[in-house]
Amino acid sequence: MAAIATKAHVGSGFFSRLAAAITSRWQERAEYDRTLNELRNLSDRELDDIGISRFDIQAVARGAVKR
Repeated sequence: MAAIATKAHVGSGFFSRLAAAITSRWQERAEYDRTLNELRNLSDRELDDIGISRFDIQAVARGAVKR
């Protein structure tokens, strides 16, 4: 009986970690999308003021998520 309880606990731990990983990835993607949209809405002049080229927007958005 103790072995069954242990297996159930291990299984629920796996699903908890899986759910946490999926949630984390979803949150990262949402942050990436928000950053990308905000940067894309800036004018070329505004981007130049902060030192970003329009061609760098995706890399900057990925970098913001990695931090």
